[in-house]
Amino acid sequence: MEENKNVNKYRNQSLYVWIVVLILSYFMGQAIFSNAGNAFGKEPYGYAILAIICGYILGTILYELGKLIFGKIAGYNLIYINLFGFTFIKNKDNKTSFKFTKFENYGGKTLMAPKSNKSCLSLYLLGGSIFSSIITALMIVGSHLLVQEIGLRMLIYIEYIMATVMLIILIFNLAPFLNDDLFDGFVLRLVHHYKFKEQYHKILLEENALITGRGELLFFEDVDYSNPLISRASIYNYYYLLNKDEEKAKEMIQIGLDNDNYLTDEDIGILLSNKYYFKLMNDNYEKVGEEFYKEEKSYRKIAVNYNNYGSIKTALLVSSLVDSSYDLYEHILNVMDKKKTNFSSLRIEKENQLIERALEFIKLKKEDWFKEDDSAE
Repeated sequence: MEENKNVNKYRNQSLYVWIVVLILSYFMGQAIFSNAGNAFGKEPYGYAILAIICGYILGTILYELGKLIFGKIAGYNLIYINLFGFTFIKNKDNKTSFKFTKFENYGGKTLMAPKSNKSCLSLYLLGGSIFSSIITALMIVGSHLLVQEIGLRMLIYIEYIMATVMLIILIFNLAPFLNDDLFDGFVLRLVHHYKFKEQYHKILLEENALITGRGELLFFEDVDYSNPLISRASIYNYYYLLNKDEEKAKEMIQIGLDNDNYLTDEDIGILLSNKYYFKLMNDNYEKVGEEFYKEEKSYRKIAVNYNNYGSIKTALLVSSLVDSSYDLYEHILNVMDKKKTNFSSLRIEKENQLIERALEFIKLKKEDWFKEDDSAE
């Protein structure tokens, strides 16, 4: 496997996308309000703000719903759909459950996995745009017809504002540039440029396995880390190898950290969490602790986030061996079982083993903490 350290072929263009959006918003806003005249009455800004909020909410819902509908038509199964943190997710029994998660992208995210390699990736990636465009056009036509019936001209301009916001959502999602995250337009560009459909389908299947427990963990060979779509391959391979060969799994951690150009802060934090777990399990944990605290604070926070079951093992080691905080160690123990609920069913058994090893190691190195418990028994 070749490493492409510090290769960064694609730059984050979000700043330029935002400039385009702001310019477009300004001129379209000017055009709408100049034509509206006194249609908004004495509260033009109130109606405008309401229309922007409604356009944002409706536009986000339509985009993700369209991606879901056309994804189904294209031959994909739902992994999850996130709307403003409200997430509907499939489990390993193919039943839909609900949970509240973090806000993703610009308000929504829909992830689906192919039923076969014949599934139409382009239709899946463009589905949100197609559906949003159709519904927006129908709403504009409908508002004109409704005004002819009831004479409330303000409705037309409210719809124009909402349509402008929906257009902005499409621009963010369809821009063929790296834009804070891997949005549909950029994914579509890279898939066609690299002729990468089969490999991208494999990535979706891996996400499906990790999130829902359906399928199996996969191994990625001959990874090109200059392709942002496969930047997480080191993490995928780490999970795959962990049950088979821990030493090779550790190598994947370092490969990922050496090729972190397109990894998110979350991904880097996950890699560091696993890296320091294995390093702290050695006797020289005081020196490792000093090394850990030289990492960026944002990464450290992710690495020892005990709300994520995958990083609890490292949180236990850092709290006890590095910070020597029995209160924090005990708190993590008390909340640990609750964090299992949404964890990957394909990884839970191995993760339990790693946590048990950490607990045994802590008992060995922090004998004073457990003398009182032993004597009480």
